[in-house]
Amino acid sequence: MAFPFIIEFNEKLQIDHTKISEDELLLIIETYLAKNYATEIRKENNKIKFNSFHYKGTTSPLSGIDKGEFSLEKIDGDYNLKYKFYYIQMIILSTSFLIGISILSGHPEFGILGFVFLVIFGILLSISRQNTTYYKIIKLLNPNFQRPN
Repeated sequence: MAFPFIIEFNEKLQIDHTKISEDELLLIIETYLAKNYATEIRKENNKIKFNSFHYKGTTSPLSGIDKGEFSLEKIDGDYNLKYKFYYIQMIILSTSFLIGISILSGHPEFGILGFVFLVIFGILLSISRQNTTYYKIIKLLNPNFQRPN
């Protein structure tokens, strides 16, 4: 599956891989996730995968997504951090709810308007929230990181 069910961010960390190990970087990410209500956090090679419990701590930056994955790669003497997140469940539940409202009310326009509000704005909110989370983690890994324009 692809957009809108999976979003991926990708950024060079501007960290010399001779100064810090991959395991140290992954531990920082793992600690951040544990503090922010991630569940089932597991490390697989150069990746950290996790699930997010939707309604536990709605102020958590991870709320609104189903699961995510961080992966580190060494490229040209630098680390590259990829973050992929999934939010299939939110789209399916919202769409099902809105189809039910349309059928029960007999007005399909309620379903269309609801879809625009709940699903589209939910997607935009998730992307914005996860982008902020991604750059917070990058700042934890490299406090001197300069975000490209």
